[in-house]
Amino acid sequence: MPRRLALRLLIAWLAWIPMVSAQGPGPQGYPGPGFQGMAPGNPYARQSVPNGYQLQPTLYEQLLPASRASAFDTDPIEDLGIAETLSQSWFRTEYLWLNYKNPSRQFLGVAPLVVPPRTFDPKSFFPAVNRVGARVFQQGYLAFLDGAQNRDNSGLRLTMGIPTELFTFEASAFAMGESVSNLRFPTFVNVNSILGSSAYPAIPLLRDGLPSVQDAILFDQGMDVKLSSNLQGTDFKFVMGALTPNAATEVAPILGFNYIHYSNQMLIRGGDITSDTVHRIESRSNNNIFGPEMGLRMETRSRWVTLGFEPKFTFGINRMSNHVNTSQIFTSAIDPVTLLPVEPDRGEKGTLTRFAPVVDLNTYARIRFSENLHLSLGYQFMAMAGMSLAEENVVWNSSSVLAAPPQIGLKQTRQEFWMQGINIGLNYQF
Repeated sequence: MPRRLALRLLIAWLAWIPMVSAQGPGPQGYPGPGFQGMAPGNPYARQSVPNGYQLQPTLYEQLLPASRASAFDTDPIEDLGIAETLSQSWFRTEYLWLNYKNPSRQFLGVAPLVVPPRTFDPKSFFPAVNRVGARVFQQGYLAFLDGAQNRDNSGLRLTMGIPTELFTFEASAFAMGESVSNLRFPTFVNVNSILGSSAYPAIPLLRDGLPSVQDAILFDQGMDVKLSSNLQGTDFKFVMGALTPNAATEVAPILGFNYIHYSNQMLIRGGDITSDTVHRIESRSNNNIFGPEMGLRMETRSRWVTLGFEPKFTFGINRMSNHVNTSQIFTSAIDPVTLLPVEPDRGEKGTLTRFAPVVDLNTYARIRFSENLHLSLGYQFMAMAGMSLAEENVVWNSSSVLAAPPQIGLKQTRQEFWMQGINIGLNYQF
């Protein structure tokens, strides 16, 4: 009997404890509806929580993009390598001051035939004769192109370098301002001639491909010649590790790709009252040179100054295009029946692809101003073969038939071209 009573009392006590705990307040008071966690602060602090307060759990989150690129890689070694490469990258801007080769042609046209035969002096005057006949008391003189000034041309070059453990990748682009030479050949009185003949510029022509004493383009109102050119280029190269590491002068091979665009134009314009014409002759050439390049970079470094010499050679291919257009060479008359020009405007064009090697020599000095900033001073010489030049691409020809149109046309020749000058710029390392 006592055992049964004790067992019943123990069961009743165990059932009474949970009921009291559910009804009585705990250390934090009565829980409100929607309870989802403990109150902020000390979980055992005695504080009142308003009825309806919704407690939030404590979370720590990091925002990441939905698509994690390499910049968000979790590999700290790779991230450190990228940061180190970017910290050693550099950017350079340079002002270019270059001189170009002057036109290789001595004068416009061909050497006229003189009577009696003798050696022709290009500086002398000759009779003003065209297909119609000779002009009394008038003389012609040749238009020389040695007055062209392809000097003091300004430009800008931008270069970027990204070093790696195996090589340094460099990309460069430059553009020169337009070079323009305006030549004026006036009409004047030759006081040294008989009766003071008038002298004006003339362009002698061949007749059916042979020297002639009769065919020439005459400008009794003077002649203007405009020579212009544009030059741009870009290259991408890999500067490999030094062949002579830890030496006084480090030598590193260069492999890359080079592109150069050179366009030039010759425009001849002048009036002739006697024939009632305004002569116009235009020759245009475009050169697109591209190909692989190779070379060496030799540098001597000290704490404050870096001296370098960089010879490069491009195995270039020149894709050239040429145009020659003429207007009113012999007459400006209109056919009364067809109402069309007796001498219509004439034009020829052509394209040609040829080998065009390029030699580029660059020497420089870079002076350190600070850890990130350097002053760059340099001299550059660049020579190109197989170039198309506007003043060399004109066929100065005429027909033996009086009523035939002019035979001035296009010939696609190849010449040498060079440029040289100084550059100054700033090099910034990130």
